[in-house]
Amino acid sequence: MCGILQWIITSNEGFSVMQEDMAANLRPGFTVSRFARPGGSSYEYDFLLGETKAPGESWGTYADHTVCAGNDNDTKNTYGMLQIGFEIQFYKYENYHFEAIGGRMHLVNDEHNVTDWSRHMKSIPMPVVNHKSDRVIKLEDQW
Repeated sequence: MCGILQWIITSNEGFSVMQEDMAANLRPGFTVSRFARPGGSSYEYDFLLGETKAPGESWGTYADHTVCAGNDNDTKNTYGMLQIGFEIQFYKYENYHFEAIGGRMHLVNDEHNVTDWSRHMKSIPMPVVNHKSDRVIKLEDQW
């Protein structure tokens, strides 16, 4: 998944793809972070959290509780991605509401849809800082 994420979410756009610790079953999780620069200072936030599962595992087991809620953003808002075999699906966790966005896509057969959804997520960043905080950031104005 790391290579896929680095292909659709590039470092020249200000993103960083990191592999988290591997689980005992050797299936890694991933975090995509982005740096915003409000007023010249840096602020890192979790843009997308991803999980990889082995081919043949049940979507129902994982699709309703990906790692999205475990992010470090002030608002807890983030995007998510679940990969099982060659299929992926994107998710949105916003205001403590979790939902799938788009349908399941095959990484080879639906490459254009995968790319389009990644562009969509990058063009509509979610608020990641609590507006009650003194660190209010309008991320769409940063890039």
